Amino acid sequence: MSKLPRLFLIWAFLPSPVAGEDLIMHFNFGVTGLSVPAVVKEYWHEGVNFRAAIGTEITPTWAFNIGLTHHTFDFRSGYEVAGEKASINLLMLRFERRTADRQPAFYFAGAAGLALLRTPSVFVRSSPQEPPFQPKNLCAQALQTAGAAVEASFGTDFSLNRRSGLFGETFLSTASTHPRLLIGGIRAGIRFAI
Repeated sequence: MSKLPRLFLIWAFLPSPVAGEDLIMHFNFGVTGLSVPAVVKEYWHEGVNFRAAIGTEITPTWAFNIGLTHHTFDFRSGYEVAGEKASINLLMLRFERRTADRQPAFYFAGAAGLALLRTPSVFVRSSPQEPPFQPKNLCAQALQTAGAAVEASFGTDFSLNRRSGLFGETFLSTASTHPRLLIGGIRAGIRFAI
C-alpha cells in the first residue's frame, strides 16, 4: 500500500478530540429523481447528485453545515440538446437532529438556501437525415432560473470512530424557481473531522 492511502487510514481511525471542536467535512453521491417541472421530467432521465459540505456539531445531537449539491441529468433517447446536460445546483444551510448514544444513529435534517436550474434547448428530428437543431424541431427552450429552496432529509449514520463515519439518506427538495422545482432521491457518503 502506498504511503498516502496508509496515512489516510491511520488519520481516519485516530481518536478524535471532544465532539464539537472540529470542523466536519461531508462528501456524498446519489441518485436524483425528477417530479417537477414537467418540461425537465419529459426530456431528461433520472440523474446523479454530488454534495460537499462543511460544518460542526453544536451538541451531541445537533449539528449544522453549509453545502453545495450538484444534480445532473442525461437527456432521453430520441432527443438532441444544444448544449450541456440539465443541471440543478443547491447552496444550502442545513441543521441535523440525531439520536444520541445509539449505533447506527438516525437523523432528520432540514435545510434552506438557493437553487439554480439550467437546461439547454431540446430538439427532436423528424427524420434521421434532417440536420439537427432546426427551429421547427424545437421542443423546449433553454432555461435558466433561480429561486429560494428548502430540503428535508431522513437518514442513518454509522460512526467508524469519533473522527469519521458513513451515512445514507433519502431527501426531498423544492424551490420557488419558474417553473417550480421538486426533486427527490437517495445518497450515501462519508464524513470526517478536519
